[in-house]
Amino acid sequence: MKIDRKALLDAAETVRPALAAKEVVEEMCHLWSDGATLPAYNDTSLGMSVPFASELRGGVRGTILLGILANSRAKEVEVLPEGEGAVLRAGKTRLRLALLPTERGLWRVPATPKGKGSGLPRGFVEALKAVRVSSGGVGGAPEQLGIVVSADATSVHLLATDSETIAWKTVPRPADWREDVPRMILPLPFVEQLVRLADEKTRLFVLKGVEAVGDEKANGVLAETGSGVRIFARLVDAPKPIDLAKMATENLRETDPVPVPPRLRLALERAVVMLDGRDDEFVDVEVKG
Repeated sequence: MKIDRKALLDAAETVRPALAAKEVVEEMCHLWSDGATLPAYNDTSLGMSVPFASELRGGVRGTILLGILANSRAKEVEVLPEGEGAVLRAGKTRLRLALLPTERGLWRVPATPKGKGSGLPRGFVEALKAVRVSSGGVGGAPEQLGIVVSADATSVHLLATDSETIAWKTVPRPADWREDVPRMILPLPFVEQLVRLADEKTRLFVLKGVEAVGDEKANGVLAETGSGVRIFARLVDAPKPIDLAKMATENLRETDPVPVPPRLRLALERAVVMLDGRDDEFVDVEVKG
């Protein structure tokens, strides 16, 4: 079967962030074709799938396929089954690929539930970008591992913390925001891909008891874009939730707000350059007048 090289490269690049960075488990370094989609996953922290029709069935090592497609100038590539593997032809290049059988796949990106899900609130992606600056990524509290999302009658709240700061952004609650969507913590790998790929038709789904690697089951979140790209991740588990909104509100009551000087951003950018990546230093800020 001949396949448009650029289309296959674009599909593979879309799901590339879900490939495992280290080869701890071989299957997680592969792109998996099922004939209709091209998925990739690294344990339960991130799974992605993009629509792509082909006759290829099985798992191909992601870095090898991406390297071939990126360095070739051929308009089309041809993938042919050969024994237990496959042969890829791109122009004058002919390469035999190891092909893992479909049954070697550890899990599938969950299917999109029918008749459920919520549209992204207006300004949701921009709010994710805004609060992400305070997300610690690592730390003792689950809230430091992602973005906290909760809703009340009129608004959806997005909060993040790195234990030193709290970022909080509120957006209007859409009419189709599901009542059963709980307070949840979206893991950072999921947030990064949602920010990258979300469009105006993207919908969110909270999945309960999703089968993951092995026999474990966990609550997860799935986003599907208007173009059919699916992004899945296990929600961050928080047995003892921290009320970040309450903490932020209480701290604000103890301080008097001051206007931000118009040149403060430029001054801070210069200070960051001087620090040269050191995160153990402090910048003294003095406002005169």
